[in-house]
Amino acid sequence: MPLIVAHPDTQHSGQAAAALKRAGMLRLFLTSLSLRRPMLVGPALRVIAPGLHARLAQHRSHVEFNRDELRVFPSHAVAIRLGQRAWLESQRRFGRWAGELGVRERCGVMAFNTNAVETFRVLKGAGLPCILDQTIASRRWSDKAGQAECDSFPEWGDRWAAPPWRASLEDEELAMADLILCGSRFCADTVKEEGVSEGKLAVVEYGAETTQFVPNLRPRPDDGQVRLLFVGTLSLRKGLHYLLGAARRLMHMGVTVTAVGARRVRSEALGRYAGILMPIGFRLHEQMPAVYREHDIYVFPSLVEGSSLSIYEALASGLPVITTPNAGSIVRDGVEGLIVPPRNLDALTSAIERLAADRDLRITMGRAARERALSYGDWSHYGERLARTLRPFA
Repeated sequence: MPLIVAHPDTQHSGQAAAALKRAGMLRLFLTSLSLRRPMLVGPALRVIAPGLHARLAQHRSHVEFNRDELRVFPSHAVAIRLGQRAWLESQRRFGRWAGELGVRERCGVMAFNTNAVETFRVLKGAGLPCILDQTIASRRWSDKAGQAECDSFPEWGDRWAAPPWRASLEDEELAMADLILCGSRFCADTVKEEGVSEGKLAVVEYGAETTQFVPNLRPRPDDGQVRLLFVGTLSLRKGLHYLLGAARRLMHMGVTVTAVGARRVRSEALGRYAGILMPIGFRLHEQMPAVYREHDIYVFPSLVEGSSLSIYEALASGLPVITTPNAGSIVRDGVEGLIVPPRNLDALTSAIERLAADRDLRITMGRAARERALSYGDWSHYGERLARTLRPFA
């Protein structure tokens, strides 16, 4: 029985579908937009809206799929711009569409958290496999940690806006799933706290494009500056405030922070770190390899993740990584980088100071990081792990 992979947005659904195709286990890949279908969309967008075309091309080229393997639900791309009510209705319709295709094709479906309820309701009635990819820590765990952080740092202006019904929706997804995929042990443990049995859980770590994300062949000259990189939403959940606090303590060592991503916190909160922080906003995926290569250390002190894709990219780029267990990474403490407790400014400062002061250690850990990416953390290895895990359902 082949499988369907269904996600209306992006996540790593394209990588999952491509992996199952390579293993001969894919029937359909369902998404909202693709430059592959219809064929005229790509050329037209390239002329009419080159900026939009560039963004879509990051995750929507789908050249690895033929037209018989790809289905699109383009109205979702419009609905997400029309407000929450339209978005929720589109999610529901997409989910039901995925479930009905599963029944029609007699396939199990790999759906993603917050998108799976309608799909699983249809599949359960037909006795077909329901596979849930849980891309972040459980909703209640995430809500508790996120809200506590926003309450502790109100001056940053971040808000944890997850509606309470999301947790009950997740309960239904977890209950109906025959298998729950998690990107890290941390993520799986938070799901277990919701009463899910270990037998329903499988940890399948993600990856990065190791041919695109490559190390700088010539290490940056020692100019007295230590450039830290952070990639992700500029928010309290990602721990940016702890990183900036640590960098301020280490200004005397020439430490600076480049932050890539959309801003969730108040601009005046970031303004207090002028001279330390350089927020450069959103960057296209194709621009990111060069960004990684311009820096010395990747720092990602997140409070809540599933498994951060940016860490895989940093490893592939040959950067030592400082992160927390909650980031769900494959970094080994003392090998490819340093692991510190979340919400611990002193520990984070000490870790950054250690690597900032020891260039040789940075180079050694950077080489180990690249090797870790090649041997375990690229998308081909993810595909092998995923196919092996899903084989009993295909």
